[in-house]
Amino acid sequence: MLSFPKIWFGACAAALCGLMFVGCGESEPVAVAIPQTYNNMKTLGAAYIQATQKNNRPPQKLEDLRPFVHPSINLEQIAHSENDNQDFVIVWGVDFRTAGQQGGMPIVIYERTGLNGERYVCQFNDVQIFNEEQFKAAKFPDGHTPSL
Repeated sequence: MLSFPKIWFGACAAALCGLMFVGCGESEPVAVAIPQTYNNMKTLGAAYIQATQKNNRPPQKLEDLRPFVHPSINLEQIAHSENDNQDFVIVWGVDFRTAGQQGGMPIVIYERTGLNGERYVCQFNDVQIFNEEQFKAAKFPDGHTPSL
């Protein structure tokens, strides 16, 4: 006859073995596609920051970013949105080192119209998707009026 401790031990061992295999099945890796518009803005934003640091002044035109992107990258191509098929609006001459002193970083790169009521925006190194309400309420550099 089995005693209580033997039955208890056997039940615990069986339960432990069962738990070891929970969640152990093979799972497929999940591929996450990062939109090209996001990548392009991230590249341009990083180059904008690097140009400002290296030249001790913010860039004034797209060509000023060329030394700060890989030579194989076509600047004109990545400054174009795949969503609205228009060139990004890039606000030149904004110094990230002082731009955020008055309540957050301004948007310096954005899609002209975006897609389905949303558009990508870039605050130097931070790329986000804004709906029209967020875009209208967003901070832009002094003297720049965004196209709505």
